[in-house]
Amino acid sequence: MNFPRLVPFTPDKLPALQEAAAADQHCVVLPTHTVERGGDLLGYFSLANVATTLMWLDSQKIMPRESMGLINSIELYLHLRGCEHNFTCCDPKSPFRAVMNHFGYQMLGSGDFFLKKL
Repeated sequence: MNFPRLVPFTPDKLPALQEAAAADQHCVVLPTHTVERGGDLLGYFSLANVATTLMWLDSQKIMPRESMGLINSIELYLHLRGCEHNFTCCDPKSPFRAVMNHFGYQMLGSGDFFLKKL
């Protein structure tokens, strides 16, 4: 059996990729490369295709309106740099959790983040 190949993503593959991922209980987020073997779509990678924002704002010393102003400033900065999307992590205990959808963020699922120094 051949080893799976990384292939640059093309938009015509999106429907089949979404269907295959959904059947495996996953979603597809901004793919840049598909994983293929013998014509079968086996996965995808999204490589540096989206800005990532991590933050902490003091819940006692910064008011909600100030928090939103700061977040809006960061989003504007990213937009002016040409970013089309912003990926962020929100802890289940965060006061922002309940309003993320209201501010235009789509929940992609839950999971833990890992960082590796290369």
